[in-house]
Amino acid sequence: MIFVVFLAISACTIMGIALRALFSKPKAPRRDCPHPIVRLERPNPVITDDIWHVMNNRVHIITTASKFVEEFQKIKAISLKRSDLIVGLDCEWVAYGASRNKVALLQLAFTAGACLLVRLFLMHTIPRELKNILADPRILKVGVDVCLDGHKLLHDYGLTVKGTVDLRHLARKLWIPGPIGLAGLAKTMLDVHLDKNWQICASDWERSELSEVQIHYGAMDAIVALKLFQRFQMYITESEVRLYEDVPFRPNS
Repeated sequence: MIFVVFLAISACTIMGIALRALFSKPKAPRRDCPHPIVRLERPNPVITDDIWHVMNNRVHIITTASKFVEEFQKIKAISLKRSDLIVGLDCEWVAYGASRNKVALLQLAFTAGACLLVRLFLMHTIPRELKNILADPRILKVGVDVCLDGHKLLHDYGLTVKGTVDLRHLARKLWIPGPIGLAGLAKTMLDVHLDKNWQICASDWERSELSEVQIHYGAMDAIVALKLFQRFQMYITESEVRLYEDVPFRPNS
């Protein structure tokens, strides 16, 4: 009796599998996809607070040219290799409806493990070292909307920015699934949650002292942009990256 029941269950299971195979609709490959979607290895989970803890003593608020030069000399002493010529870049400003003030904060994350939060609107002079970093096309500046940030810096402070690469170009090339904004890419590729609360983004970046929340927000945007690019480097060559140098990203193109 038990043997008969076992045979009956097995027959039903086999029939169910056959019916699913018969009636399920196969997924057609994308005809416009030049190559298969890259299957990224799932990274070890990285908690936002851990990144902040690692970087905590190395996030510097810069309000003077001399302070920038001092911190950059320390970075330069460590970042001597060609692979170190990458900077995560982001900007913050105060907006009023459709208008805005000058860029208030320039965030720069370096492979040496330091992040400089440069309060441009407080600086009487822009140091030559900062101008050289931004203008040197050999030093890649990576981020989301980084080309537009460069245009703002040119308009507001006369700073030439070359060597920008919008991470969304690389995400599109590799057919990364899901949202490809900074927060979406951070979650998909690094398993990091970025707090993109509009109240922080729209906060007063010109206040006399930045709050801890603002410091965390500003630093994380630049740090994550850098770490995302380093992840992309596992799947894309430098010559391919250079194809997108200083090319604005157009979502609908």
